[in-house]
Amino acid sequence: MYGRRFAGHSFRILLAPLVIATVLAGVAPVAASSSTCVSWTGLQPPNPGSAGNYLSGVAVVSRCDAWAVGAYSDGTTNQTLIVHWNGAGWQQQPSPNPGSVFNTFLAVAATSAASAWAVGYDDNGPGTEYKTLIARWNGTSWKRVPSPNPGGPGYHVSVLESVAAISAKNAWAVGYDSAGPLILHWNGTAWKQVPCRGVSGVLYGVAAASAANIWAVGASGGYPQSQTVIVHWNGTAWKRQSSPSPNSSSLSGVAVTSGTNAWAVGSDCTFCGSDTQAIVPLIEHWNGTAWHQQPSPNLGGNHDLFGVAATSATNAWAVGDLIEHWNGTAWKQVPSPGGTYTGAAATSATNVWAVGSTSTQTLAIHCC
Repeated sequence: MYGRRFAGHSFRILLAPLVIATVLAGVAPVAASSSTCVSWTGLQPPNPGSAGNYLSGVAVVSRCDAWAVGAYSDGTTNQTLIVHWNGAGWQQQPSPNPGSVFNTFLAVAATSAASAWAVGYDDNGPGTEYKTLIARWNGTSWKRVPSPNPGGPGYHVSVLESVAAISAKNAWAVGYDSAGPLILHWNGTAWKQVPCRGVSGVLYGVAAASAANIWAVGASGGYPQSQTVIVHWNGTAWKRQSSPSPNSSSLSGVAVTSGTNAWAVGSDCTFCGSDTQAIVPLIEHWNGTAWHQQPSPNLGGNHDLFGVAATSATNAWAVGDLIEHWNGTAWKQVPSPGGTYTGAAATSATNVWAVGSTSTQTLAIHCC
């Protein structure tokens, strides 16, 4: 079971039904004891397509500077979607679309107002390869940057799912190809593939605290018996770390603030593949020594988490078809506008963004 985000991506299995919402609206304030954030509100981002509008990733530079990426359908092809928050509203930005049939960005990272990365993949139709797609913001425009497409045996697939940036000269992107996990590194001049020996499966998320403390997460094994995958970059090599896999488990997002504080989120499926299967949120924490599963609220039914953002040891947010907050002691569900949220980012406990979609429109909500 490789649990992953939205129906727009042909390689993902949607684990939880979309909650339909027709407008973004404010919700009841969250109790002050649960967060320094007051409430989730939102302004509707551009919804340019006739169908298939979604946002999958978000990066925050400041209160007046944020990026969100995804895709939409123009009725003929799938087009990349990049929108910018200027402090007052979201505006669509021109973005590259090299594929004749399908183009999408799945994640975005930014280090300053003049440096950001968006990653995903493009496709030219039946019988062609899925190729990595990377674009860079230089402070003026988004331009495509060449990226490796190693493929693998048989039908070649190279997809990038997530990106993390440490500086303008140091960034990482992860995903998968036909042979297994795919990890790329930006050295300030070019993107190069970096080996991840002894690891199989796919990588869905990556996060960096420093140049020598980077985590990537995903899954291996396949439906209906998958296991979590967590790998760590120590400045020299990527190495797999032991991680809880209670049943059929997958990790989709990761956040790190220090050497003793990192979070990974995803889903766990019990009785997977049967009529009685149940999908529950999976949250794991790194304490500097080992990864441990953490209790997570579950209201019954099927629920999944896709993204996580953390600003300190006492403040983190996990998003999916529900939103949860870590207050330093426990994870608690908090009220939020309806929808499925696939990306989260924060610069402080009072500046948090989550993005996603309903079945028809993009969503972006802000917690301040």
